[in-house]
Amino acid sequence: MDAKPQQSGMTRIELLLLLIMWAVIAWVVVVAVQRDIAYRRQNTCLRQVSMILVSLEMYVGNEDEGMPGHYWTATLNPYLPPKLKISEIPNASHRPRPPDQHFAEMMWKVPGSPILHCPNDAANGITEPVSYGYNARLLSEDGSGGHLGDCKSPRTTFVLCEAGPTQMYPYGGLIGATHKQLGSELVNVFPCTRHGQGIIVGYLDGHAECSTSFNAR
Repeated sequence: MDAKPQQSGMTRIELLLLLIMWAVIAWVVVVAVQRDIAYRRQNTCLRQVSMILVSLEMYVGNEDEGMPGHYWTATLNPYLPPKLKISEIPNASHRPRPPDQHFAEMMWKVPGSPILHCPNDAANGITEPVSYGYNARLLSEDGSGGHLGDCKSPRTTFVLCEAGPTQMYPYGGLIGATHKQLGSELVNVFPCTRHGQGIIVGYLDGHAECSTSFNAR
């Protein structure tokens, strides 16, 4: 009696199991890559907020503990990288100029630093986007800068945090500002999260964190 020839190759069940195994591996890789990208972007945002806090420290040191006014982005921008030479400053005629004339012309023409833009902020086509809002409680009643010595608890007093809607430099938004502090050009923005459930917050003592329990009040 002749023996049956041995079956070669893979059965349909084996092929199906192999496909399922590869699909699971691919899913695990995709999830791991997405988590890594999200982690890197969150860390980038944290570093950016920390750099803004360093620029604030430099400004306060130069101004005898005076704080920035309501145009905080234009005030701190010269202290943020990249540092541009005069010859590298492009034509900034596309950018509307605010009514406050006390800003130097040089400061106003320097483009907004990329550090003001959170990597997870789509910005909806806004040029030179500002993804963060500044604590209006650090301002005087008329919108000018307050004084560092007036703050009793720097560790718990926030300076800025992720906020929306995204503004265009140099019109960085304020959080909790009065009409007088806003003036005619600025708007209030509101804390928002772009990194899962946490909000990137920078505090007056110089530390930044991703907080899940942040309250701007």
